Amino acid sequence: MNNSSLSELKPNRIPPMEFELAPGWIILAVMALISAIYILIFTLKYYRNNCYRRQALKQLKIIKIQWQKSHALSGLKELPLILKTAAFNVDPKSASLSGESWLKFLQLQCPKMSMNSFIILNKLNYSPNTYADKLTKEQVSNIFGDLESWLCLHRKMELCL
Repeated sequence: MNNSSLSELKPNRIPPMEFELAPGWIILAVMALISAIYILIFTLKYYRNNCYRRQALKQLKIIKIQWQKSHALSGLKELPLILKTAAFNVDPKSASLSGESWLKFLQLQCPKMSMNSFIILNKLNYSPNTYADKLTKEQVSNIFGDLESWLCLHRKMELCL
């Protein structure tokens, strides 16, 4: 009896693979693809829009290293130009600003910042080279810190002057 039932067995057949997904998986895959494309576009746009920040921070770092090595005050005269260039990239209208309106613009873009360093930078920009000699190490360190913070933290706001 055992032998007869075993002889009747046939080899297993593996059914053909059918790759048929439910519609929910297709919708989910399309949504994931759209989300990935959106994130990629947003990241590239953010990276491109902040190119001026990276350049300004790179220049600032070079000047800061030079100052730390030799206390070279000649590089300090470039700091207002770095700030002005970055501000121009934020809002081209800032190119025509100077004095009090310039300081208001800087404060508007980054309200958390102390204005003391920017006042010193403004004086440094329009004063003779001897003004830089009168700055203390603490003032110069504060200028570097505030300028770096402004470059990292500023946001575009409407100019209401």
